[in-house]
Amino acid sequence: MLIKSWEKVHEPLPQFASFKRVSWEADIYPRYKGKTNPDDIAFLTNLIREKQAKTILDLGVGGGVELSYILTALKNAGYKVEVAEGNEVDPVFIGQAQERLEKGGHTVLIHQADWDSLDSARPAYKRKFDFAYLLGNSLTYVGGNTREENKTAQAKVLKNFAKLIESDGHLLFDTRDYDYIATIVQEAGDSADKLREAFTFTPNIYYQGVQKEVTLLPVYVDETRVCLHYYDEERKTWSLLEVYRVYHSEIKEILGDNFMLERIYRDFKPENGASKDTTAFIQYLARRR
Repeated sequence: MLIKSWEKVHEPLPQFASFKRVSWEADIYPRYKGKTNPDDIAFLTNLIREKQAKTILDLGVGGGVELSYILTALKNAGYKVEVAEGNEVDPVFIGQAQERLEKGGHTVLIHQADWDSLDSARPAYKRKFDFAYLLGNSLTYVGGNTREENKTAQAKVLKNFAKLIESDGHLLFDTRDYDYIATIVQEAGDSADKLREAFTFTPNIYYQGVQKEVTLLPVYVDETRVCLHYYDEERKTWSLLEVYRVYHSEIKEILGDNFMLERIYRDFKPENGASKDTTAFIQYLARRR
C-alpha cells in the first residue's frame, strides 16, 4: 500500500511533493471527467426507454454531464421525457450543471440538499419519479467508522431515495469494485507504477480523463475506508477523495425493504457475461416495492 496509515493520506506521494493541492470539484473533476463515452449514455438511455420512464431524477447531478447527454440522446431518439430534475449539495457543481444544461437547451430543476435531508431540499421536491439514478461511485461518500456503520449509513440514504421514487419505479446506482481495489493495492505494494497499470481500464467508465489528463491512485484501503489521490502532472496539481467501502455481498441488505434488486451489471455488461476480475464499476438496478 502506497500510504500505510490514514493519518498520512492528506499528504501527496513523495514523487508529487511539489504539486499544489487544489479543489477536486473545481479543478480536478472537469479534467478527470473528460468527454462522455457514447456507450455509457446509450446504456442509460436504453434502460430508461425499456422501463418507459417519463420522469427522471439524477440524485448526484454533479456538473450535469450525464444528465445533459441523456436528455439530448432521448430527444434525438424521439423519446419524450416529461420531467427531469437533479439533486446536488455542492454549489460549485450546481453552477456547472446549470450552465451545461442551459447550453444544451434543457429545462431542469436542480434541488440543493444532502441525501440525509432531502425533505429540506431547496427548492422542495413536489413529485415522485419513475426512474432515479446515482452514478460515479457517489454512494460511497456516505459511511462511518466501521463496516457496520457504513452499511447503516448507506441503507439510510437509499431509504431516503425511496421516498422520491414511484412504486414499481427504478433506482440505478453504482459503486467502484472495492474488492478488486483491495486486491490490486495489496499486489502493487509500494509501486505506484504497478498500481497505476492495474487501475487503468479500457474503455474507461464515466471518467474519460483518468490515467490521461489525471492520474488516479487508490493510495489507502482498509475494511472501512478508501483514499483516492488525483494527480494532474501537466498542471502540477493534486487533490483527494475520502470514500467509504460498499461490499458487493451486502447490497441486498443496504437496499432494505424498499427495493428489490433486479439486475447487476459490471461496467455496463450483465454480471453473468462480464469479467469479475477487472471491474471498474458495479451497477445495480433496483425496483421500488
